Amino acid sequence: LPYFKKRDKLAAGRVDHFIGISETTRKAIKTTYDRDADVLYCPIDFDRFSPGIKEDKQTHYLIVSRLERWKQLEYAIEAFNQLGLPLRVVGAGDDEDRLQALAGPNVQFLGAVDDATLVREYGQARAVIFPPALEYGLVPLEACATGTPVIAIGIGGVTETMIPTDAKTRQSPTAVFYYEPTAEALMAAVRDFEGMTFDRQSLANHARDFDIPKFKKALRHKVEEQWATYSGNQRARTLAREV
Repeated sequence: LPYFKKRDKLAAGRVDHFIGISETTRKAIKTTYDRDADVLYCPIDFDRFSPGIKEDKQTHYLIVSRLERWKQLEYAIEAFNQLGLPLRVVGAGDDEDRLQALAGPNVQFLGAVDDATLVREYGQARAVIFPPALEYGLVPLEACATGTPVIAIGIGGVTETMIPTDAKTRQSPTAVFYYEPTAEALMAAVRDFEGMTFDRQSLANHARDFDIPKFKKALRHKVEEQWATYSGNQRARTLAREV
């Protein structure tokens, strides 16, 4: 590990400029490499998911995730076992057998699904559950694009892309946050959610702010900005050598 850390640090030193996918990532770059970074949020393909807003809402909740231990899905399974509410799980992975063994009869595993099925599942779900604390996370934005709200742990990148119900803002909320990765905290959030209403079009409008065309425009701007700085520095060095 010390060898790879040294190689990584040397490689990072050759980077002209960093762009992170979230403020969480920007802080990690500063902590690890002592380098500043811009933030440019990863996009979603809004047009791919937006047809889901036409789906009729059902009574079940939804998890969309790779089924791996680091995704921390077991406490969400435990929460819904105790709540007795219907939960559907889309995804596959090495932890699938263990999670299925933990799940009660109200939890249904759908495995890997095609795009059309995924969009339909997003659109029909009462809410999407997002248990892991990640640097970013595309699933909450994909859910919003289909007009589906999110119940998420309020840690990491999701705090930058979602508008929680307790936020002091005029913007329409997109998510209910809880703040501990436990079944009890998630259960409390689900119970709170069941007394709330969300406007589907407002959710979709929020997701559209993270669409691919806006990302491309922002990325081009940042690249051109850095190129102008680089070119200016090169010209300055050339003039200095001539002098």
